[in-house]
Amino acid sequence: MVSMPRQTPNDGAATGTLLHTQNRILQIIARGWPLQEILDQLCLHIEQLSEGALCSILLMNDHGRSLRSAAGPSLSPEYLEALDGLRVGRCAGSCGSAAFLGRPVIVTDVAEDPQWEDFRDVAAQFDIGACWSAPFFSQADKVLGTFAISHAHACEPTPFQIELMGAATNLAGIAAERHAFDMAALQTEKMESLGVLAGGLAHDFNNLLTSILGGITLASSYSENGSSQSQALESAEAASLRARDITQQLLTFARGGAPVTRAESVQALLRETAEFTLHGARVTYQLRVADGLPQAQIDRGQFSQAVQNILLNAVQAMPEGGTIGIEVTAVDYRGEQALPIESGTYLRVEISDTGVGIPAHHLDSIFDPYFTTKEEGRGLGLATSYSILKRHRGCIDVASTPGQGTWITFYVPATDEAPAPSGQDAYDASRPLGLHVLLMDDEEMVLKVTTQVLTRIGCTWSTTTGGTATLRAYDEAVDSDSPFDAVILDLTIPGDMGGEAAAEQLRQRHPDAFLIVSSGYRDSPVMAE
Repeated sequence: MVSMPRQTPNDGAATGTLLHTQNRILQIIARGWPLQEILDQLCLHIEQLSEGALCSILLMNDHGRSLRSAAGPSLSPEYLEALDGLRVGRCAGSCGSAAFLGRPVIVTDVAEDPQWEDFRDVAAQFDIGACWSAPFFSQADKVLGTFAISHAHACEPTPFQIELMGAATNLAGIAAERHAFDMAALQTEKMESLGVLAGGLAHDFNNLLTSILGGITLASSYSENGSSQSQALESAEAASLRARDITQQLLTFARGGAPVTRAESVQALLRETAEFTLHGARVTYQLRVADGLPQAQIDRGQFSQAVQNILLNAVQAMPEGGTIGIEVTAVDYRGEQALPIESGTYLRVEISDTGVGIPAHHLDSIFDPYFTTKEEGRGLGLATSYSILKRHRGCIDVASTPGQGTWITFYVPATDEAPAPSGQDAYDASRPLGLHVLLMDDEEMVLKVTTQVLTRIGCTWSTTTGGTATLRAYDEAVDSDSPFDAVILDLTIPGDMGGEAAAEQLRQRHPDAFLIVSSGYRDSPVMAE
């Protein structure tokens, strides 16, 4: 942890008091106090040790371009609000400059120092005569924020005040980094718990939709094109497909949303997704891709869905129009930013907008399912993106400055593999109808509507409700010289052998068997094959 150089305090009593303060703050960090309360306590303890001091703490926004107010219990709320969103750079006051330079910035006279030229009116309004600021760091030497001591009159810090600032920055860094890890763990636990519930609900709902859509398809085959009956069925189908899309979003952040990944080039995929999503919107986009990028190890469909959700959020933040920036770089991550990902090579994608921004008190909830500030929103978009990227062994984070815009940054693993040839999963449309099909499912409604559709397209069929019966039926059909042309297997059969185990045994016994595994879940290797 980088800190200011220590100097000898004034006397032993002061040293003892400072050690007591350090121990007290470390205790409340260990007890899991909220970050806001820890930082407030830190400011108050330092103020008690330094007469006339007014302490404040700013935290770095994740994009690294600005600071947000985090603590300042003895300063006016209006002054803290003025500090919120302070840019990081040269001549950006004591704190913005310290965060930019990565070292302490001691301004003894705000009225005369050029680093405060753009902020003198604010300083005069709130009686800030001197401001000494120092950055605090993560264990990987990333600037996490700044700790500052202000005074109403111009003055220089004493050696003991320098000592206080060094101790305060160390403690603030420990608290901020602990908070980041705790929030990542809490978000993971929250999503996993909700995922179990959502997965069960969505899976059952999918079975109902399968029956509904199958019935609509069957009825449509008997209807005359353009008739009122046909139009009504088309409307019902559109509504059912919309319900299916919502269900699929639930499944994505539930336990069944595991991606089926392969090597993909993201440049064309990002452009394709952006043009599709932004078509007709009052916004433009700029795509910047670094040279020599490796391939990404992603599920093409899920990756596109995650990006689409982020882009839609950006569009909604800019009702009057604007520009969305999409920037892609490769990073070799070795733990330097305390991200919840393993060490390795990643593609880093930053999507930024110039919209209204997100209030600081909403940032911790932005990836929660059903959290939304929009009247017509469902709150599933960014939650789905979070889950998709987590299941890709990546991560996502958001930073925002109200009135300036929002930056959403995510990481996906890179790979040295060559992209898969296009079209290798193409369906063979020349495969004839009139097939002999074995259908396994434990849902009576699904069996009924599927067999009706199979009959309509000229297929013969047999049904089973579990894997054991399916193996027996297939073996008997082979022995009687009337083998099945295809087997459709439900992946999950409670209380019996499911589709995965049945498929494995069928392939061992009959390598030429044509198998279709059907499920709302995609986390089985069988679904990848």
